Amino acid sequence: MGSFDEGYKTFESNLKQRPKDSRGAVWDLAGMGSILFFQRNFTDSEKIWERVFEERKKHNIVWGKLEMTTFQYLTLNELGKEFDLQIIRDLIKEKESNSEDFSEELFFRLYKLLGDEKYLTKSYEKVQEELNKVEEDLKAVYLDYPIEKQIIAEYKKVVGEKD
Repeated sequence: MGSFDEGYKTFESNLKQRPKDSRGAVWDLAGMGSILFFQRNFTDSEKIWERVFEERKKHNIVWGKLEMTTFQYLTLNELGKEFDLQIIRDLIKEKESNSEDFSEELFFRLYKLLGDEKYLTKSYEKVQEELNKVEEDLKAVYLDYPIEKQIIAEYKKVVGEKD
């Protein structure tokens, strides 16, 4: 938890140092909301995600909408609150139609939100693609990254059972 705490403090400090109406506040707030989510502090995470979307609207920010909405909905899901999955499906189609890249983490979060195994498989495939680019002596380090470890473990648990 220590590195999460440090990360949160860094985002919080950056936010305080920004000019009042800085568009960059969205980035810092999103980082804070993600960290609170990872720490399972869903109530505070929800509040931060509300601020993220207020700032996005105020500054007419279009980048990162699927990623941020996914985290917001995962948070709401943990709190047992309602949300509209059609919005996520529409954002996925929009991102695909713009030929935008999906990160392995985004695919994984979509799998967690939607429960659709195809996103887990795509996430795992992205990890494997990246692993092929890593120098041999650094592969173990890459595979030890938290997100990559989660993806591989979940893939082996869910898809590995079918093999």
